[in-house]
Amino acid sequence: MNTIKEPDQRLHKDVVKVMYIASILWMLVQAIVLALAFYLYYYFDWPKWVFIGLIIVTVIAIINKVVDLILPMLRYRNWRYRADEAYLYLKRGAIFESRTIVPMTKIQSVSTSQGPLLRRYKLYDIEVATMGTAHTIPGLPKDTAFQLRDDIATYAKIKEEEA
Repeated sequence: MNTIKEPDQRLHKDVVKVMYIASILWMLVQAIVLALAFYLYYYFDWPKWVFIGLIIVTVIAIINKVVDLILPMLRYRNWRYRADEAYLYLKRGAIFESRTIVPMTKIQSVSTSQGPLLRRYKLYDIEVATMGTAHTIPGLPKDTAFQLRDDIATYAKIKEEEA
């Protein structure tokens, strides 16, 4: 009987900083848009219901940002991955746990990517594409990311040739 081993590899700890910074930057963009909307409300003397709508959107945005400041640590603590000759196994989620097992025979491509925030912390994301969807492993150090990318590509090619 072939048992699939639980994922045991973790993300790099700096991915939490990247998530916090991204959340704060997005919060600033939202604050600017809301401030502009409030300015336009007063400048054009829009009806009262627009002001009430803006207040509701502001409250929802504040609640969303409070949650966004809690989630990065939970994501880091609960994100695991494992790649072997047969499967790519991804486990994530603190409240709603998600486990994804991708057979190597279904993987069509694997790539690494790095945006400005990830570059600052020398981290990479790995994206694994199948026929129907793509899966991302976020925030891995360069050596780990490139080695994992190469391993997945090798495993996927070997399984394809065997089939």
